Amino acid sequence: SIDFDDYDLLADHLVLIDKKSKKVVGTYRLISSIFSDRFYSESEFYIDKIKNLNAKILEMGRAAVKKDYRNGITIALLWKGIASYVKETGSDYLFGCSSVYTTDPVEAAYLFLYFKENYFREDLLCEVKEDYRIKNFEKYINFLKNTKADLSYAENLIPPLLKSYLKAGSLICSYPALDRDFNCIDFITILDTNKLNQSFKNKYKK
Repeated sequence: SIDFDDYDLLADHLVLIDKKSKKVVGTYRLISSIFSDRFYSESEFYIDKIKNLNAKILEMGRAAVKKDYRNGITIALLWKGIASYVKETGSDYLFGCSSVYTTDPVEAAYLFLYFKENYFREDLLCEVKEDYRIKNFEKYINFLKNTKADLSYAENLIPPLLKSYLKAGSLICSYPALDRDFNCIDFITILDTNKLNQSFKNKYKK
């Protein structure tokens, strides 16, 4: 089905086209602070700390790849396009909502605690808006802490796209938001373009 919102009109859209079929097979939505002071992430989170960084920020969203094209080459090509856009706009930070397809509060707590331990940026913590908060979420967090749960379980829950962001050097800076429309939870992910992982830097920094 087709989904459309107001933010699509604020954005530039990166598209990947199969030269043989002439069809669009991959997309990203890019909203730069050069052109907009409104971002999709604000519908779920308070992102003032990111907006107040005194830097050029770029929100990435609506990552979509046609099923038959979901492979490393497609992602690499999309990232090359993003790298070009980052260079053109002089973006200092990339950020956005990274989705995990679960609505289970226990799994959400596993993920949050795992990220907190390994991939977290506390100084940019973005609060979840009330309508998107997981009910009694602290209870689930405390339960896992008190039972000394093995947080490595969370590694199996992280989708490939979010894994690639973390490998690139991205950090998490939010609690999970419950997105009922898409049956998933979202975390704010942020990447300082000056702190790219070395292998990604070699691939895309030029």
